[in-house]
Amino acid sequence: MKLNITFRLVISILTICTISCSGEDGTNGTNGLDGTNGEGFEELTKFGYMTMVLEGTRPDNVAFKDSTLFKFTASSGSALSSQSRIFTISQSEEFVQYVISLKRYLTVPNNDMESAFLNFNIIITNPGEDNQVVNDADFNIVDYAIIGEDKKFFVLSDSYDNNVQAIDFELFDVNYTIDNGSFTFSYSFSVDAADNDSGNLLKISGLANVVLVDSID
Repeated sequence: MKLNITFRLVISILTICTISCSGEDGTNGTNGLDGTNGEGFEELTKFGYMTMVLEGTRPDNVAFKDSTLFKFTASSGSALSSQSRIFTISQSEEFVQYVISLKRYLTVPNNDMESAFLNFNIIITNPGEDNQVVNDADFNIVDYAIIGEDKKFFVLSDSYDNNVQAIDFELFDVNYTIDNGSFTFSYSFSVDAADNDSGNLLKISGLANVVLVDSID
């Protein structure tokens, strides 16, 4: 009988201690330092980026708006010819005409795994000047998935020419600095339902902040 009373007493003491000793949670500690970028990150991003904003209606008639940053460039020398290059095709005292080739990936480019990308090819005269002329421009988006909040998606893989599919095409706020290769611009246009993978009118806009290079012949 004495043993039973002692056991009950011990349980009661432990219960009281547990209740009385449980205090409030302490404050959260400070966040740790940001990690460093992986090896090769700077080489893949040093030529700048392009952004893209899409506004339209999905193939299932649900409205959407999507914005993305494309910031990766392949690091091989041969890739620069199509991904961040400018070269002069005509020049006089009054004008200079360039061909500009831009390509930026959504993720790190990898030969074993495809990555969505944007591609801009532009022929432009006197970029950033009052007499600037966009002679030709084509815009390509490849294997880009638009994923909705309902976790449904569709894929865009389309090409648009400023004189054909692109409606009300504008290339504006253009600035090119020859000394350091800095090239910036904004763009906007629309695409009819029949000319894009959404099957509905699509508005596309964005900007570019890139560094251009030219090869030594």
